[in-house]
Amino acid sequence: MSDHYTIEDYNKFSQNIFDLEKDKEYYQKMLASATNGEEEKQLNQKIGVIDKKIDELKIKISNVTTTL
Repeated sequence: MSDHYTIEDYNKFSQNIFDLEKDKEYYQKMLASATNGEEEKQLNQKIGVIDKKIDELKIKISNVTTTL
């Protein structure tokens, strides 16, 4: 089964990446002022999840551009 994406999907994926990048920036700022190892660990996990979501969206965007 092949996914069929539209230009609207492309725009949505791009906006989601933008929003996730802003979230990542926020967590990175919090990480810079983290006061203990547990807090750092939790923030790094959140950043890792965001990076994974961004990578998944970039793959979807590349699929959009190949189907348009």
